[in-house]
Amino acid sequence: MVLAVFAEEEKWGKELLAGARALAPGLKGGKVLFLNIGPDGARKDPAALLSAGADEVIDVALPLKAFKVEEYTDAVVAAVAGCDLKLLLVPATKNGRDVAARVAQRLQVGCSTDTVALRASHGSLEVDRAVLGGSALATLRFAKLPAVATVPSGVFEPKGGHQGTAKRTMEVTTDARNAAIIGIAPQAAGGVRLEDAKVVVAAGRGLKKKEDLKLCDALAAAVGGEVGCTRPLSADLKWLSESHWIGLSGKRVRPKLYFAVGVSGQIQHVAGMRDSGTIVAINKDPDCPMFSNTDYGLVGDLYEIVPALVAAITAAKGR
Repeated sequence: MVLAVFAEEEKWGKELLAGARALAPGLKGGKVLFLNIGPDGARKDPAALLSAGADEVIDVALPLKAFKVEEYTDAVVAAVAGCDLKLLLVPATKNGRDVAARVAQRLQVGCSTDTVALRASHGSLEVDRAVLGGSALATLRFAKLPAVATVPSGVFEPKGGHQGTAKRTMEVTTDARNAAIIGIAPQAAGGVRLEDAKVVVAAGRGLKKKEDLKLCDALAAAVGGEVGCTRPLSADLKWLSESHWIGLSGKRVRPKLYFAVGVSGQIQHVAGMRDSGTIVAINKDPDCPMFSNTDYGLVGDLYEIVPALVAAITAAKGR
């Protein structure tokens, strides 16, 4: 009985290993495997993964310069072949979703994408996943196992101290492909790592125009935080990039301090930030859903409250 984890980044891997260990008893699983797949120099430190929850790390070197979904799929399928697989966890990234869907098809098993909760009991698996562009949650139960699930960051809290000891090197022969990597260009700078931020200022649809984001920038600068946003500002209006999007289909964050500026508080956004420490909401509508999910609520015009708050914070820091 095996649960397996595949992730390109060590941070994702540690989170999913914690999830695999938590789910193993309910799935009647025994061993937790980490599939350490990638080119030379790009794979993770086995010792860190064994401490984070893996009983065994399977190391697979691929003759690639960068990620290529067909070869990664071949490697994952080969790595789990022959074991009594119950569940494969994969991060809900662009590359992760590509691999997960192809692996599920190759194994002829079910695949749950954007899975925000997993519950295992008596050998069965039930999941909650985002649907309808993140505007709703669907609860599904797998009719049979094994299964594949992609999971956003923040669903599981990484842990240490596990005593996994085994590392196994596996050679995988991938099928010949007609596509090849001919060049790699760096992505334009400007992305943010909201998952790591201690303070987040989230901008919502209460802002009237893109230029008004400077209010959130000023507040973030005053408190030493990062600016995020709700789905409409990223997906619909394109005021900010996807790296700023907080919610079921975006980033899941858990900062010590979270400001919701002009955020209505729909469930798809709240699901991405509900684990924050102290939550402060600023909205002129006293009945907006966000106020039922906050520690402190400021009812009023954000165009008046935010500048006053920035001035007060700046003055306090200067004392």
